Amino acid sequence: LFDSKDMKSFVLFHLLFLIALSFSCKHSSVSEDPVPLSWPTKWVASLIRTCTNPDRTPCGTDVEMKYYDYSDPASPLYRQECSKEGYSSTFLLLGKDGFIFNKSNQSCLYIALPVAVVAPTWMQGGEFSGTEVVNNVPSHLWIKADHKYYESIESPKRVTRVFTPFDQVGRAHQEDYGTFYSLEEHAPGTFDVPEFCSDLSISKQSRNLSGSDTNDYDPAGCFQ
Repeated sequence: LFDSKDMKSFVLFHLLFLIALSFSCKHSSVSEDPVPLSWPTKWVASLIRTCTNPDRTPCGTDVEMKYYDYSDPASPLYRQECSKEGYSSTFLLLGKDGFIFNKSNQSCLYIALPVAVVAPTWMQGGEFSGTEVVNNVPSHLWIKADHKYYESIESPKRVTRVFTPFDQVGRAHQEDYGTFYSLEEHAPGTFDVPEFCSDLSISKQSRNLSGSDTNDYDPAGCFQ
């Protein structure tokens, strides 16, 4: 069917084709970095947060539960419950209206924030920076505006760690996530303002957060 000349041409053509295909696959695998998943619009998570002062000395560790609802981007909802050294406090953010409160002594502080909670896609657009093992979970790492975002490599993919380089007073935070679950709906009352905060929600009197009286309504350092 083929003479020797045709056979050589046929073999050479297929050899060049395979080399080109191999190069294309390798080039594609190198250039296509992984992209973090967008968060679900509703989720709940448990985590441990470690704090570091600007001088790199430790400023404590607390255990947290977070509740997130971005189903209405115009008025997203966020709740953060913190426990530290036997104390508990809560930070509630409704749109840009924040409430820090302590149920044990029914003290409450209203704060008007310039921004709402981050959108589900906030970590996208970051630079892929390789892989690390976070608490025995192999994870991808992205860096965006000095924030570090880690997501598990294996399915079901979830956030495993978030590093924030500074808060409103210059402290760094590392959040190690133990669980992260998507929800259909949050439990009723999750984002309700306590009755003992009702007067503050009407008058909306903001106060300075740098004073020593923060221990009254935020003994666990929830709003850091």
